[in-house]
Order: sequence, then C-alpha cells, then structure tokens
Amino acid sequence: MAKFVEAFRSLKKKGDCFFYATVTEITGNTCSAKLGDLELTDIKLKATTRDDEDKLILTPKVGSSVILGCNDEDLRDVMIIKVDDPEKIFYKHKDITIDIDGTTGKIVINNGDNGGLTITPELKDQLAKMTKRLDTALDLLKQVPTGALHPNQAAWEAIYNPLVNPLEKEDFGDIENKDIKH
Repeated sequence: MAKFVEAFRSLKKKGDCFFYATVTEITGNTCSAKLGDLELTDIKLKATTRDDEDKLILTPKVGSSVILGCNDEDLRDVMIIKVDDPEKIFYKHKDITIDIDGTTGKIVINNGDNGGLTITPELKDQLAKMTKRLDTALDLLKQVPTGALHPNQAAWEAIYNPLVNPLEKEDFGDIENKDIKH
C-alpha cells in the first residue's frame, strides 16, 4: 500500500487540488461556488482543457454540492469535476445534441426539428378511429347504385365530409409528447 501511495504522489502535479464547494450561481457555461467563506467565480462547468464543440456539460442546481478541481496554485483554472445534483445535462458530439432540462422536464434531441416524440398507443387508437370512419364511408358508397346520387346524403356528410366532421389536427395532439422533441 505504501508503494501505491508513493506512486500516486509521484504522478500528481504540483498544485493539483480537489475540494468540495456549494454552487451559488450559474452563468452560461460557468458558475460561482462557496468554499467555506471563500467565493470562487468563473468556475468551468466543462471539466476539460480543450475548447472544441464536442462536449458534455452537467449544470448543477444552485445550492448543491460539487467537487472542484484545480491544476494551478493560484485557483485560476478551476472546474467542476463531479456534480451531485445536476439540473441540466447537455451533450454534443458532431451532429448529435441532447439537451435534458430538469427544471422543465423537457428533452430536446437535435434541436427538436422533428416535433414531439410519437406516443405509439395513442397513435394506434387514432389510426383505428380513422380506419373505422373510412370503412363506414366505403360501406355507404357500396350501397349507391352506379351513376346514382348518394341516397343518404346526411349520413354521408356526418361520417365523411371534412367540412362537417373534420379530422382536426387537435385530434392528434395526444399522440405527441411535446416534452421530448427530436
């Protein structure tokens, strides 16, 4: 065990440090946190030295505990390395983005351009209702003699005519989960 501790100490750079703090404010991709009576600002939410576009950012809740890391003695390059209570999670890799917001309960995948995630059981119910209406309309059409006008115009209007009985867009509102957009 002593050899392990000695090896670990030799790998550690001078000035590296880790400490617990409490988040006091979130500002963009940085935060402020209290370490005892000391208030640290401009703490990076992304624990990396690279500043490329691909990233994973865990935004902690204000008031939650985090572990901060620092690789210089002057506490100029402080970053969060562990979040106990994330409020938001953002992931980007090449063309893929996933944004999870715990405050709103919404999940947005690739900017949400495709609308809400389809709720399969509700979609099946809506399709079954449409199929039943179309089957009824076809049955009425089969009763009409060739070349004749429809004998029961009122029944036809009630079942088929979109001006009288429209299949409105609102009928499909319950098949989409607007909290998950893809």
